[in-house]
Amino acid sequence: MKINYYFGFLIASLLQAGIVFIGESLNISALNPKFSITQLLIHILVGQVAGWILFYLVNNSESIAAINTWLIGIIYGTLVWAVILPIAASQGTITASWMQGTNLLISLTAFLAFGLITSYTVYLTKEKIT
Repeated sequence: MKINYYFGFLIASLLQAGIVFIGESLNISALNPKFSITQLLIHILVGQVAGWILFYLVNNSESIAAINTWLIGIIYGTLVWAVILPIAASQGTITASWMQGTNLLISLTAFLAFGLITSYTVYLTKEKIT
């Protein structure tokens, strides 16, 4: 059963990267990530960690588990966006959110997609993995 979560979080991370890549290709994004295999692997790893954090929160908090799947996805995607982007910007791998102007909507959209897919993946079974 664990493999389903890994794949769900992988799909969420790849879709998120795809949205940013398309935004950058169309010049409607100002995130300016460094596209490389190493950065993609780091991105996938961080996505796995973020996914498993949500899994833990949903399975260990009845109040969080009671929230609608889509609402928790929007909240979690926005929260991850607000935490991860400043960390990545401080390392010089992307442009900081506050420097992107309205173009930050592409990165926010990408993180909302990540949050929704991750939430859907976690809420599919809502069972603890031992």
